[in-house]
Amino acid sequence: MTRIRHAVPAVLMALLCFAALCLPGMADDNSCGDGVTWSYSDGTLTISGTGAMADYDSASKLPWADVRREMTAIVVENGVTYIGSHAFCNGVSVAEITLPSTLTAIGSQAFPDTGTDEDTSFRGITFTGTRAQWNAITIASGNTALTDFVSDGYLTCTGVEATPTPTPTPTPSPTPTPSPSPSSQTEVLITVSNTVGAALEGGGRYAVGETVTLSAPAVDGFAFAGWYAGDTCVSESAVYSFEAAEDAAFTARYTSVGTIPLRVIGTSFTVNGTAYANQFEGSFPAGTQITVSFTDETQSFVRWATEDLRLTESTAVSYTFPLVLDRTLRAVSSADDLGAVVTLLSETGRVLWTGAWDEDVGFPVTPSRSGYRFDHWVLQGTDTKVTVNTMADYLTQSASVTLTPVFTRRDTQYTVSVFCNGEADTTQGGAVQVGTVLAVTAPETAGGKAFSCWQDANGIVLSYRRCFRFAAQGDMTLYAVYADETAAAEPVIAVTGVTTETVDSKNKIIWSVTRSVPEGYNVLAQGILRTKTPSLGTADTLVMDAAGTAAPGITVRTDTSTAREGEFLYSLTVADVNTEYYLRGFVMVSDGSVTRVYYSPVSRGTFNTFKN
Repeated sequence: MTRIRHAVPAVLMALLCFAALCLPGMADDNSCGDGVTWSYSDGTLTISGTGAMADYDSASKLPWADVRREMTAIVVENGVTYIGSHAFCNGVSVAEITLPSTLTAIGSQAFPDTGTDEDTSFRGITFTGTRAQWNAITIASGNTALTDFVSDGYLTCTGVEATPTPTPTPTPSPTPTPSPSPSSQTEVLITVSNTVGAALEGGGRYAVGETVTLSAPAVDGFAFAGWYAGDTCVSESAVYSFEAAEDAAFTARYTSVGTIPLRVIGTSFTVNGTAYANQFEGSFPAGTQITVSFTDETQSFVRWATEDLRLTESTAVSYTFPLVLDRTLRAVSSADDLGAVVTLLSETGRVLWTGAWDEDVGFPVTPSRSGYRFDHWVLQGTDTKVTVNTMADYLTQSASVTLTPVFTRRDTQYTVSVFCNGEADTTQGGAVQVGTVLAVTAPETAGGKAFSCWQDANGIVLSYRRCFRFAAQGDMTLYAVYADETAAAEPVIAVTGVTTETVDSKNKIIWSVTRSVPEGYNVLAQGILRTKTPSLGTADTLVMDAAGTAAPGITVRTDTSTAREGEFLYSLTVADVNTEYYLRGFVMVSDGSVTRVYYSPVSRGTFNTFKN
């Protein structure tokens, strides 16, 4: 049964983690099993042949280890019967996977349970067999992400179920000639939706005649109003069961108990279909899907931006999003007389900023990449370096310029030490390069006690997951803590590293904020709170209210990823190396009934103190 979740990672959640053990090295040919080979071309890793793939225990021993971070697609061709353990470790950019109908088993941690903050959009898994064949595959433990993706509706089965052969027309006889039996639909698609961000269950593909059970959870601030097929209420109960007969769509309706404010500015636009001019101010139930559309036909639309024009929310004329935080949107058009427009993209093509070029201000944003130092901007599609001093030359040739970043790998190395139940685990951690993504795994039990959580050297809880994934941004000592009883898993967010760098005479502080959210929670928003006002920098004052608004003097920055695990790199250019800053991470989650915000401890320091 497929579960439709609200917090599907916007960005690819690569189904992969780092293994800790090692096998002897493979041969230097393209073999990856008895009768099975591999090839790599243009970002696609292809597994071909007949039979089973080999098992692997270490990412570094994979035959395709050198390209595992670059590949964007995995294709396992028909004939392959088994995917080996850890086969696709560390494919952090994989966006699509194709699996064959001949597949009968998947080894342990072939698709381990991790999350990612990469900008890659995961498109799904294609299985060339039927859903019945997929259900018959033996999937070993440690493949939680794979099963989650299937549950979240990312699996497409392209095989066709066998249908009965039509009954042939009998030879003439006194009895009537029977008509051929029509081909019947053997699988139906049940879709579920809502407008409040609830984690609905029950949507997916079912065999005809199979029992479907739809479940709508309680949502903080809302009351359940019923399951609807179109405008017809089919059940007033939050749990609704029926027999699958044909494709159908159901909506879980809720009525509002609480609201969140929204403000929109622009010459002419609509909010959820209602027309407005100049400005709109209103409130909606938390989680409501909002669609804003620019409608001024006398102007050319540019982008939807934050009120201060610093960040671009969308470049689409119509922009849809769930309202979970108090926000203001500004529709930027040719009426704003922006003059020469500059667009800054991330390494993966996401718009970081679009706006009028101001030579006195220069580049208003600096891109970040874990383990790398930003070097310079180049014209999109070229190697031509662009600086503040040379920008005017390109703007005289075109009314708009689009730039992409160039990064340099940072050479800094850190040491990660791992202890399980007080004893050093030398099979994990070690010397790693800055930005390297690691996954440390704790045994379920040790010394007769159950795993409780991961903590750092200061006793701060980092994760309740046995497999904890993070990016190395400094020397770290991790402790797997054990107790008589397993601790209740809760969302955790922590500042796991602070680094500094100076580029083009600009001093920057870079915080690494890592979150680890257990299953059963949906991530609605995550980011950081920052201030340089001491009275606002305490654990009691550096917070947000229920609408996601912070006190004046506190800066709120959010990240787009809603993956349950991942890292948010926040970079701040500072004018004074001795100014003290206070920063903490936050993650807003819902368990289907209550929405809560969890905070990290406050990180406090100056550029100089963090540097030293």
